[in-house]
Parts: sequence; C-alpha cells; structure tokens
Amino acid sequence: MKPQTPPHALSHDHVIVYPVYIDAAAGQFDGRKISKEDAIENPNPKAMLTAAKALGFEVELQEGLRHPRDLVAFQ
Repeated sequence: MKPQTPPHALSHDHVIVYPVYIDAAAGQFDGRKISKEDAIENPNPKAMLTAAKALGFEVELQEGLRHPRDLVAFQ
C-alpha cells in the first residue's frame, strides 16, 4: 500500500519568500535560492512586500517568523 500524500502538500495557493532567499550575503546552505549576481544586500521584508504588491501579487507580511535554518534571527 502506497502512503497517502496529505492534501495540503498538493496545494499551491501561496508561496513563502524569506528575505534570506534573495540575500547576497547568505550562502546556499543558509537558504539563498538565487545566484549571488541576482541577489541583493540586506533584503528588507517590508520593501519586498511593497515590490510584490507593485507587481500585482496578493501579499501578506507575517512578522515574527524566521527561516527554519536561521536559529538566531528573531525579527
């Protein structure tokens, strides 16, 4: 018998973008998802929110959350 995939695992109704994903100072192990050439220094969650809204995305800022690998940042 194959294990069942939970329904939420198939849902693509949202995307989470942590600032570390686009941080030029972060390494790939730290969570950076794009190349250093395309990344920026010190990404700001509120600026990311403004930019995403300007591009027409429905966005929500969830303050107080951190990337799972970021054990020291509590913003």
